[in-house]
Amino acid sequence: MIALHKNARTTPAQEHVVVQLRRTLLLPLDDLLAVTREFLCPKASRSGIDRCLRRHGVGNLNARIADVLKTHHFHSGQDLEQTLMRYVTLYNHQLPLQR
Repeated sequence: MIALHKNARTTPAQEHVVVQLRRTLLLPLDDLLAVTREFLCPKASRSGIDRCLRRHGVGNLNARIADVLKTHHFHSGQDLEQTLMRYVTLYNHQLPLQR
């Protein structure tokens, strides 16, 4: 479970959502924190999310990106560029705005 301020905890379902966001969107820790606080648990801590990700084996984002690049084959540099541009567009539109 994600450790929170004042000894609060998230549910296993919320923890699963955080892990899946890291696996599918490859979100960095600070962005995961923003999404978690906005939509799942306002009192979530950065260190708690980091421990959760490490516990589930997705704590190292650079290793995760390397795994994705190994498993996905791009037919050309242009194909890779288009995929990265789509990812950046999706990534920028899905993050909540900081208030």
